[in-house]
Amino acid sequence: MTVASEITRLYGVRSDIFTAIEAKGVTVPSGSQLDDCPTLIGQIPSAPTPTPTPTPPSSLPAKTLCLWLKDGTTPSSIKGTFTQVSSTPNVWTWTYSPSSWLRCLQYMSELLAVIGAGDLSSVTSMGSLFDNCSNLQSVVALNTSACTDMSSMFHGCVSLTTAPTLNTSSVTNAAGMFNGCSKLTTVPAYDFSNVTTLYYTFYGCTSLTQAPAITTSSALTNTSGMFESCGVLESVSLFNTSSVTNMSSMFNGASTLTTIPLFNTSSVQSMSNMFSDCNSLTTVPLLNTGNVTSMTYMFQRCHKLTAIPAFNTANVTSLQSFCTEGYALQSVPLLDTSKVTSMSNAFSECRNVESGALALYNQASSQTTPPTSHGAAFKNCGSETQSGAAELAQIPSDWK
Repeated sequence: MTVASEITRLYGVRSDIFTAIEAKGVTVPSGSQLDDCPTLIGQIPSAPTPTPTPTPPSSLPAKTLCLWLKDGTTPSSIKGTFTQVSSTPNVWTWTYSPSSWLRCLQYMSELLAVIGAGDLSSVTSMGSLFDNCSNLQSVVALNTSACTDMSSMFHGCVSLTTAPTLNTSSVTNAAGMFNGCSKLTTVPAYDFSNVTTLYYTFYGCTSLTQAPAITTSSALTNTSGMFESCGVLESVSLFNTSSVTNMSSMFNGASTLTTIPLFNTSSVQSMSNMFSDCNSLTTVPLLNTGNVTSMTYMFQRCHKLTAIPAFNTANVTSLQSFCTEGYALQSVPLLDTSKVTSMSNAFSECRNVESGALALYNQASSQTTPPTSHGAAFKNCGSETQSGAAELAQIPSDWK
């Protein structure tokens, strides 16, 4: 190592150290030298000491919660009875005697945590209870054995990272329960065996990577939008969907999802937007689609999907934008179009298709009642492959 190379190395080290110091919020003056580093490092602010969660009273009456609020604030809710336990930390108890707690504490931005609870076994509704409590970070386990309604219970709780332990065995409505909980990462394996709707339950949970292993039954009929806009969702567990009729937008916008389990879809009627914008999806199982009537936008912008199974589409009436922008699709499946009235943009911009477009066009255009709407059904479909382009050339312009 020469003197010159060592000087060059030290200049590089100095630059790296200064960059690291500035990343911590300290300005490095022009002309600073390595000798100045101890002083500069001393100016880096210390990380704030986490505030420990306050200890709730040793026992609480029935239908009572112990709440930790921001310092200097008072409860904004007008329902129930609030009693201050301490000012520093700012701890209150809240008691509400009715069995329905519907929307009781919604929009309490001063609420930081629920740190204790009495016996809640007679509370039957907690719908929207913490709706838009934007600073709520944690909730203790709650005895919710009689609760039937948890719809939108934590809707808009954008600071909540872990869902609480709840007895959900009596719950029938969990629609929107965690809608918009953008920091939620962990959800227990809830018993949803009596739940009839999971509509938008995890919509917009943009930090959720793994769907919870929930238990459902034939009571469940609606999973529309259940995981919509869960942009980092990587895996989904199988659950009972034997009676579900609506799966529209179920995974819409789950952009990191690569595949799904073979759900029982024998009762499903709508799959519109089911996988729209799942642009990491590579494979889809052969779902039972015998009762499906709408597949509108079903695989729109699924950029990595290479193949679509030969779904039963005997009852489907709409294939509008079915697989628009399916850039990786290699062949167009010969779907039953006998009842289809709309095929507009069905395989538009599927540029890497090698075969199948002409066969589907021939079938749809020659059936007893051709689709009345078919504009751009095959726009640029196969245009970037030799065989696909040859088929595309034989399809009339009003279909492409």
